[in-house]
Amino acid sequence: MATIAPESITADHSGVAGRRSWTLLIALLTLLVVLNYADRGAIAIAAPGLKDELHLSAFGFGVAVSAFAWIYAPAQFAVGWLSDRLCVYRLIALGLTLWSLSTMLTAATTGLAMLVALRIGLGLGEGVAFPSASKIIARHVPAARRGSANGALAAALAIGPAIGMLGGGIILSGLGWRSIFLIFGAITILWLLPWHFASKPHWRNASDVREELVPMRSILRQPTVWSMGFGHFCNTYGFYFLLAWLPLYLVKDRGFSILAMTSLTTTVYLVQAVSALFFGWWSDRLVATGRDEGRLRKGLMSFSLATTAVAIGGLAMASSMEAIAFWLLFGAAGAGPGGTNPRCSDLGGRRLVVVVRHSFCRPDHRVSGPFTSLGPPCYRSGMKATIYHNPLCGTSRKTLAILEDEGADVRIVDYLKAPPSRDELQRIYARAGISPREGLRAKEPLVAELALLDEGISDDVILDAMVAHPILIERPLVETDKGAALCRPQDRVRELL
Repeated sequence: MATIAPESITADHSGVAGRRSWTLLIALLTLLVVLNYADRGAIAIAAPGLKDELHLSAFGFGVAVSAFAWIYAPAQFAVGWLSDRLCVYRLIALGLTLWSLSTMLTAATTGLAMLVALRIGLGLGEGVAFPSASKIIARHVPAARRGSANGALAAALAIGPAIGMLGGGIILSGLGWRSIFLIFGAITILWLLPWHFASKPHWRNASDVREELVPMRSILRQPTVWSMGFGHFCNTYGFYFLLAWLPLYLVKDRGFSILAMTSLTTTVYLVQAVSALFFGWWSDRLVATGRDEGRLRKGLMSFSLATTAVAIGGLAMASSMEAIAFWLLFGAAGAGPGGTNPRCSDLGGRRLVVVVRHSFCRPDHRVSGPFTSLGPPCYRSGMKATIYHNPLCGTSRKTLAILEDEGADVRIVDYLKAPPSRDELQRIYARAGISPREGLRAKEPLVAELALLDEGISDDVILDAMVAHPILIERPLVETDKGAALCRPQDRVRELL
């Protein structure tokens, strides 16, 4: 089943208090992902010592690594189902507790069977993170800020292994591989303290509201769901190849020392983190200027996959340490865009929270929540709306964010580049119940120069001036099936929804 999330549980994004609330939650979720990937990758850091001490073959080590995924992938569906019925804020804390304990107990591993069992426990606990984080982002973060929020989580995917490699390498060379798991797990469990205080104000709203359930079979009939899963499968393949095998490959097959391996892998993950943050910020700016979001996200994802494929091919043919370093850094820089793509899409139906991998959507599917992480995309529906938008105007941007957050199917018209005709303006003002004089941007110096506010100036003269000089049109104008409005302040747009 999936859920239709009622608006009553959607956080108020406006105002300083609302912004601080979701910013703190995203900061803690970002830290959660850092810890998640540091603990997940601990086995790779420990591999040079762990594999020898436990007398594991390459096949045995591969079984231990893959055991994590045996439960992690199926857990996404179970966690999605639970997050629809339980308090998602407490559910995410429960998952972290399980995975941190599994990490610490790995320090006591005596053989392959115990290692596999603890990796399964780790996968079950970590499986809670991304479905829950996705639901929290969809609930609290404004649509116009989700690219940056997801960019932060995507950067955390790389920062976690970077910190893990650096700290783990130092621990490995000084204290041995068992200490890696003990220290990493102990640090992770400390996250529960700030999360308790940051999330507790939202517990009541989350648990009191009953959400309408939608059969999963209805979701699985959507072609976009399958293309999303395939896109993420391809994106994850290269990343997990590096996460699980890179340290062992560099040390055992390529002759790197522990410290040289630590330095290189840390740098690789830091480059990927910077790339993810940059592309998250950049993609949000492009969307704000009216770029088609679906096409943009698909283009970034395709670029990321192509870069990863080239980098893996280059690594296979590299014959020197310098060439290995080049191809790893090249792949890391190109991998960043793969993590910045939101996973909420307007499919022209209801708002659905589904447990599926990422939003690799068609151009007509509006995208608005994370891409590189497993979790519930949010399919939102809404009426069609047209906004006459100036991307440099704060009120216009806020209005657009409200429309997207409410699930409207928005057509964005940059009226300074593509101004409406005289007849269109006249029709919009008539629907909005205002005169052309009331729709005039009075603060523009040109208004005074043309004396458009003089009493003898007719509406026809004002309309002609607006067509000739679109800067005179007050923004933003929004039109829906319910009517039209000059949305100043921006909350007036809600009357049209």
